[in-house]
Amino acid sequence: ELSSKPYFPDERGFPFRVIADHARACTFLIADGVLPSNEGRGYVLRRILRRAVRFGKSLEIEAEFLHLVAGKVVDLMAGAYPELKGRRAFIEKVVRSEEERFLETLSAGLKIAEEMISLTKERGQTVLSGADAFKLYDTYGFPLDLTMDLAAECGLSVDREGFDRAMEEQRAKARLAREAALKEETPEVVPDLFVNVKNDFVGYRRLKAMATILGLAEGGEAVSLVSCGQTGGDERRVTVLLDRVPFYPGGGGQVPDQGELRSTTGALAVKGGLRLPDGRILVYGAPISGRLSVGDRVLAQVDEARRRATARNHTATHLLHKALKIVLGEHANQAGSLVAPDRLRFDFTHFGPLSEDELSRLEEIVNEKIIEDIPVKWKEMDLSTAIAEGATALFGEKYGDRVRVVSIAGFSKELCGGTHVERTGEIGLFMIVSEGSVGSGIRRIEALTGFGALARMRRDREMISEIASSLRTDVANVVGRLEELMGELREARKSLEEAKIKDIHRQAEMLCSNARTVDGVKVALGQVDAGDMETLRMAGDLIRNKLQSGIVVIGARSGDRALLLAMITSDVTKRGFDAGRIIKEAAKEVKGSGGGRPEMAQAGGKDPSGVPRALERAYSLIAEEAGRTCSAGA
Repeated sequence: ELSSKPYFPDERGFPFRVIADHARACTFLIADGVLPSNEGRGYVLRRILRRAVRFGKSLEIEAEFLHLVAGKVVDLMAGAYPELKGRRAFIEKVVRSEEERFLETLSAGLKIAEEMISLTKERGQTVLSGADAFKLYDTYGFPLDLTMDLAAECGLSVDREGFDRAMEEQRAKARLAREAALKEETPEVVPDLFVNVKNDFVGYRRLKAMATILGLAEGGEAVSLVSCGQTGGDERRVTVLLDRVPFYPGGGGQVPDQGELRSTTGALAVKGGLRLPDGRILVYGAPISGRLSVGDRVLAQVDEARRRATARNHTATHLLHKALKIVLGEHANQAGSLVAPDRLRFDFTHFGPLSEDELSRLEEIVNEKIIEDIPVKWKEMDLSTAIAEGATALFGEKYGDRVRVVSIAGFSKELCGGTHVERTGEIGLFMIVSEGSVGSGIRRIEALTGFGALARMRRDREMISEIASSLRTDVANVVGRLEELMGELREARKSLEEAKIKDIHRQAEMLCSNARTVDGVKVALGQVDAGDMETLRMAGDLIRNKLQSGIVVIGARSGDRALLLAMITSDVTKRGFDAGRIIKEAAKEVKGSGGGRPEMAQAGGKDPSGVPRALERAYSLIAEEAGRTCSAGA
């Protein structure tokens, strides 16, 4: 029905079967919470969805259609899979959104691909380069197989090996960037450092602990002693292994704790931590006084204010995650996060921007749970038990046999190794400060809690007070006063526009009355007070209409730019006069260029002082052209 073409069971029906199969796969993937993206399951979904759309093109279906096929899949399969029926609108919306995005990509990519193919043929080559094919893929999202199809239609092949090399080069660059970032964030640790030495994390229950230094390292080598007097100062990275560690080493998006190690002989500022693959925790930082040695007893003290601020933000992300599922649907899954003491950032799967109502509802739900002061509890259990009890696990995350489950009674239950508040009331306040896209199918919310949210509210209040003061009103009437001023501004602009139009009419009348005649052709020529090309064209239209028959050449200064315009009535163009030719020559006087049709042409230039010369040059050209047409007629 959509293609108005008959179905055949042989190879002619292949596009129909591909679309049906892919529409079914897309429907079930989206129902299962998968959204189109550039990696993992989302990438598989995107590829099969776009392949179905391309086969729709082969059936000459130009408009969006796949969401209609997905709806039909729901109709046919809802009996066996009733959950599809409740998600029908969402499935259709996701498919349509991705289909529209792909059609836009196709439109832009087709133009670039055609240009590349044309240039390849002009050079006498029969192979489209792998670099060009990769640019289409990487920059414009153009699938390689579609590029190969287009090339084949034009008698070309594609350098597949070159494409693969370019793809591998990009992957290598990405790997190097990731490794560089990891190296930047990770203290130097040699593989055999601190062998057979274990330690315990005690930071869930306490923020300070007496501990023994089991090992020290600096510059990737084990040392027995570090002192404050050594070179490097605050930039030094000393790695410490303690037998008992209250410092959270970072993980799951949460930044590491900071704090201090202090003994009777010296102290070290802890700047971060790292959990090794075998579970051991290292901390690193720089000495700030005296010296520390292997075997020393130290007081390990976590920065309490920083830890509590981070915990507020971490628990808030759990509340936000659940709120997103309530407001947007079960497909809204965590796709990344940053939990720092000063802010939180939460990435989640969703296909479009959130409305103001949705953002307000999220804030409302989270703050309701904060006000309810719900206990936040955690316990360790087997992974299978946690999943059976309904704990949320992140897709793609690796978990051990034993996991830590953080529960906000009656609201949220997630697998999480981070630090949290004991009751939601400790968060104080939750405030969303931004929401936007960070990739196809991935949205990001940034938010503040506690004192950070309070500071932001205070800043916003002060800003509104300053605005109210500038508007000479009180805070309660700011919106009304702004609307009043906007109305006045609209009226002022309207009056200014009317005055501008009157002035353009006056200038047009003057130029028409001063029009010269060249071999029976009226020529209106002069400089106009117009600040942009749109106004200049308005003046040109008025003059041409008043002349009824003739040539118009006008110019204007627009800041540091020159503007030129030529218009010729159709009866005069029949005599051989060409606006494009006239304007092209005149533009040289303003150090510019331009062109157009015989009836109208325009130009811009860098030298506004040359406008009078350009107009005179145009008049000379018109006179010369008139002489030639006169001689030809004789």
